Amino acid sequence: MQLNIKIIEAKNVPKMDIIGSCDAYVALTFGSKRYKTGVKENTLNPVWNETFQFPIQNQNDILTLIVSDRDMTTDEDFAKLTFHINLIKPGTVIDKWFDCEQLKSAKMKCSLHLLIHIDNYDVRPFCPANQPSA
Repeated sequence: MQLNIKIIEAKNVPKMDIIGSCDAYVALTFGSKRYKTGVKENTLNPVWNETFQFPIQNQNDILTLIVSDRDMTTDEDFAKLTFHINLIKPGTVIDKWFDCEQLKSAKMKCSLHLLIHIDNYDVRPFCPANQPSA
């Protein structure tokens, strides 16, 4: 089984920089794997459209997404989202806005637009169940 996740965009990103903007990125952790989106500079409405794939070794693993602002000295985490993947039905494609947990440095609650899909390796990501890849 494989977890496919597409980070599409964010809204309600807080103003984290002195100039009233944010240099946002998302860090994803699942099991022992960790990935990051690219940084979208000087925007409160970042659009990534980046896809990540994780092999599922343990159905009890938790997917964690941390939304952060990149800074010159230290990055600031401002939103967090977690998923218990055993609650996601294999073959189902979830296309939804998710409200994130607000972290200490945030002044407002951020939301992430995600596509999530769990299925076998031979299935094209983000297609409904029973449509094998070409």
